[in-house]
Amino acid sequence: MQARNARKHEFWAELRANAASARSSTQGSRQCEQRRLRIRIGMEVSEDLVTAYKAARYSVLLPMGRRLPLVIGERCQELEDVLQQWRFSMGAFITPENPRSEVFNAEDNAERCQRFLKDLCSQGSEECILGGQGGDALGEWLPEKSFFFPVENERMAERLANDYGQNAYLVIEVGEPVKLILCHQD
Repeated sequence: MQARNARKHEFWAELRANAASARSSTQGSRQCEQRRLRIRIGMEVSEDLVTAYKAARYSVLLPMGRRLPLVIGERCQELEDVLQQWRFSMGAFITPENPRSEVFNAEDNAERCQRFLKDLCSQGSEECILGGQGGDALGEWLPEKSFFFPVENERMAERLANDYGQNAYLVIEVGEPVKLILCHQD
């Protein structure tokens, strides 16, 4: 158990160190991303799957019925404005459906979504939850019902994503581009 915790600590320490040094240059950023992918592949998230996540189409449904696209690597000013209205600076976009990219039936996914919403509401987020979806650009997989909600930090988002068996999730932070975050899996 201690060895596992030590590896987990080393993993996150290495990612933080790489991220800090990568901020100084584009090449450093590319190296950090490549290193992160190599680490995650060892934890069963293939490079092909990461590529698919990056190419997927994500959208948040605004209260007036308009879909707002989320593009990894680009800012989403309207969603940043929503976060600021909610008095938060960070939000997460997570699907509880199809854990570990294994297709579940519609009933199981619906039940997972209900549980996910219940978990969000129990944390006091019920007034700050927007629905959405994510799917691939080619339509090869069915769109997954997803949720956008405020978080205090990435740990909170990662915990929820891990609780629901997800490989990755999106983070939207005021002033920053949308980020794909790969989950650390035990």
